[in-house]
Amino acid sequence: MEHKLLSEILRDLAPRALIEAFGAYDLRLKEQPSSGSNASFMSKVKPSESVVAGVVGFTGAAFRGTVLVASTFELITLARPGRVRAQPLSKNSSSDWIMVRDWAGELANQVLGRIKNRLAAHGVVFDVSPPAALSGTALMFAQPKSPTPRQHTFVPVQGGLPDEARVWFCLDALFDSSQEVGPASPTADEPSEGTVIEFD
Repeated sequence: MEHKLLSEILRDLAPRALIEAFGAYDLRLKEQPSSGSNASFMSKVKPSESVVAGVVGFTGAAFRGTVLVASTFELITLARPGRVRAQPLSKNSSSDWIMVRDWAGELANQVLGRIKNRLAAHGVVFDVSPPAALSGTALMFAQPKSPTPRQHTFVPVQGGLPDEARVWFCLDALFDSSQEVGPASPTADEPSEGTVIEFD
């Protein structure tokens, strides 16, 4: 494996991690072309939309920041495990809102987990914080902090969903843009992504 710029690796790796995480729950997404604007997703969200976001922080010696995954209440409910997806949820229920917020945090955690696993192959390691969930006015805390956040917008592939259905993703990372990474030393086998681990 040749040495590559970390920024180049993230360009392809970050959006693919999100597509795969949602695809694991049968919600197929495709990325919308970038508008070239560096504006936060918050500037694109209509005030009437019921948006919920999951945020996960990470810290390493040379790579730190946050991952944010945001979408509507309805789309997050569709990206749940099959056994619970059939259970309808209501925006009028406070307990259902808690469930959707928690799941948005878990989706962000799974996206970052995929990024972490693949960067480990290049010797990039970092620690991950527990996920947090945001909605309503608290979403203002999701504004990017780095000079060049990687922001992506996705739309569902399948039909039958509102035209405005979106998933917003931001990798807000601080690192040296000229940093090159190469292959890491082999590590012990770890469970594959999506594996359920049961403890006695």
